[in-house]
Amino acid sequence: MPKVYVDVSIFTEAKAFGMISGCIDVPAIPQVGDLMIFRPRSPPSVFAAIGQLRVNSRLIKADDDDPVILMLDDITVATDDDARAVMCFLEEGYGLSGDIWQVDD
Repeated sequence: MPKVYVDVSIFTEAKAFGMISGCIDVPAIPQVGDLMIFRPRSPPSVFAAIGQLRVNSRLIKADDDDPVILMLDDITVATDDDARAVMCFLEEGYGLSGDIWQVDD
């Protein structure tokens, strides 16, 4: 299976929350405009409605063995807790790494 590097920004209704990124195996390398489907492996929850993200751009490095980089749709949810749930889903289900930009005290 080909491997791609995905990059997704996560927002709440009030602010930029963070990003999640990393490499995943895919059956075929998606093209710009394609949808990538992220299926929950447990009962549906807050992220069920955003389970598919459109590929906005692709970056292919010349003379490099690194995977194709895919920039996906931004994810926007209502609250910080919802954003954390989405991030956790993608970390645990797909092995991606989350980076929270700012935490409210």
